[in-house]
Amino acid sequence: MKKNKELGTAPRYAKEKPEDCRDCSFWNRHKNKCRLGKSNCYYLMSAPPKVPNPCEGCTYGQSRPCVGICYKGFHRMRKAGEADEQSR
Repeated sequence: MKKNKELGTAPRYAKEKPEDCRDCSFWNRHKNKCRLGKSNCYYLMSAPPKVPNPCEGCTYGQSRPCVGICYKGFHRMRKAGEADEQSR
């Protein structure tokens, strides 16, 4: 299965990467392959860090995001209010 560039699953390379691997300084002309291997390419960039999703772990945000109010935050505030009432 090919990784799709539009979905963001394709490997990302630096701008300096040559168009063809044969023009790279790590290319072994005698064996006709890269000395580093495709998975260890010098120009391969790491994936950007994943941004944490505030709806992660929320039962309401699984199918679609909350509308108007974050229910996870609402339940957290409600529990904090109940704890304050019990401590009085």
